[in-house]
Amino acid sequence: MTLTTMDASAASVSAAVECLRQGTIVIVPTQRWYMVCCDARRPDLVEAIHTAKQRPMDRPLLLLMPDVATLRSLFRTSHETDRLIDRLLPGEMTLLLTWRDPEEQDRYISASAGETLVSCAP
Repeated sequence: MTLTTMDASAASVSAAVECLRQGTIVIVPTQRWYMVCCDARRPDLVEAIHTAKQRPMDRPLLLLMPDVATLRSLFRTSHETDRLIDRLLPGEMTLLLTWRDPEEQDRYISASAGETLVSCAP
């Protein structure tokens, strides 16, 4: 397993995206904590994060979407949720949302049945 730590500069963000595409676990500092990131479609990486964090596999990880459009395409939202998304995302807010398509949910190993924690980083 490869582990990479990066800062928040544009160059580092681009490098982090490339590392994620190559199957690397990336640690990203935020204002409140460090995010441990991986491609959620890779069971081996999701399991490695659960193991490192001593987190039970039945407690799903947060899914970080690349943009609001992707979030809306994958998850059901209400009028009230749309208002929050429009005002606060991308940003630090996390939502508990229901998948539009259960088959899509199955692609993301960290997802729990029905609802998943989702956000969009700035």
